[in-house]
Amino acid sequence: MSGKETPLVKEMNLTLRPTLVLCTLGGGIMGAILALWGTDNYQIVAATAFVFAVLTGLFSTFI
Repeated sequence: MSGKETPLVKEMNLTLRPTLVLCTLGGGIMGAILALWGTDNYQIVAATAFVFAVLTGLFSTFI
């Protein structure tokens, strides 16, 4: 591959960066708020916050 060609798939950067931390925290908080809006069951709220945090953390590795 020459220097001017760009790869079709972007590499995941798994280093701990401020963007990763902020996106993960923001996703967890957003997930908790959305879950609290729908239910009072704190196990569901915790699980939703965890899933949102993991997903936004994964997506932020592409930023």
